Amino acid sequence: MVRERKLRRFKAVKRERLQNFLKKLRAQKLNVLFLLHCKKIFLPGTAPALRLCVELIKNQQAQHEAQLKLLANQIANQNVLIRQLVTEKKESEEVYKIFPLQKEEDMLSLEEAIDPETRQIYVTAMKTILAPVGIKKGLPRILSDTIVEQYNIHGVKQKKAFLSLPKFYRALLDSIPDSSSGDVEEDLRLALMAHKKNYCKKKYLKRKAEMQ
Repeated sequence: MVRERKLRRFKAVKRERLQNFLKKLRAQKLNVLFLLHCKKIFLPGTAPALRLCVELIKNQQAQHEAQLKLLANQIANQNVLIRQLVTEKKESEEVYKIFPLQKEEDMLSLEEAIDPETRQIYVTAMKTILAPVGIKKGLPRILSDTIVEQYNIHGVKQKKAFLSLPKFYRALLDSIPDSSSGDVEEDLRLALMAHKKNYCKKKYLKRKAEMQ
């Protein structure tokens, strides 16, 4: 009788320890199916069942660690992308400040600055400037009156040629939004003519005002 009571007490203590163990697993928010499986194999109270349960816990912890590592890598990649975007934004803001190009030296400096790595930054900046109003109205926001007076596309009539600055010229053509004629070079030619006409009109009105 005494032996039986001790055995029942031993089983009761063991069952209580099992319940406490399962509560700890639940507190760690482990998979419900895993808990049920663990309870099923552990209820007999055998040492192999305990070892198997511990092994299952280790496997699930390893899976959680792998998921956390994957998440950490994704966050790291996102941080790199964010830093790149911030850098590009700062570079773009600096590029916007150079427009409109005031004198020939500014345009020559830009010709030297454009390379395969920076070209898209300048194209994007000029496209952003031109997009709201188009090339005809937007060209004065890219080129000053002084430059338009000194240059034309082919360098005719004793003017300098934009074609002598191929990197800038090509970037300017690529920044022209929604070509009305289907020929961006023709759009630029017409915009230059309109710009020069407005400039000549401003000079005439200025001289007329000075004479009065």
